[in-house]
Amino acid sequence: MAVKEPESEPRTEVLAGIGGGLVCGIAVGLSALFLGESIRESQENATWRASVESADSIPGLTVAGHDIKGIDFSGKSLHNADFTKADLRGAKFQDADLTGANFTGADLRRANLIGANLQDASLEWAVRELMSVPDLVTASC
Repeated sequence: MAVKEPESEPRTEVLAGIGGGLVCGIAVGLSALFLGESIRESQENATWRASVESADSIPGLTVAGHDIKGIDFSGKSLHNADFTKADLRGAKFQDADLTGANFTGADLRRANLIGANLQDASLEWAVRELMSVPDLVTASC
């Protein structure tokens, strides 16, 4: 009489299917969570950017952690703004009031500061290859 081995394959397949479904479900859930967080951050950045673009006066503005590429700061009052280590290549600050602004370590190559008030502004270690260097002669840096 032959001894029949128990059939364990169907049970293994069912357990493997359940395990695979759980892993897939967790992956989808985590993806949705990260996507939601990314959308929230994007909305916050868009709101911040729109506020900066539409305001005429933003005393104490801090740009750290924000994308400021393409924002036109011309004519804005930005007393004591903090642009420390910011990438301001090609930025527009024409006729802006930058009294007391901090540009320490900022990249100001090709920035337009024509007519800007830079009284008491800090330009230490800033990369400067400005569009109009003579305008800085009257600034106290």
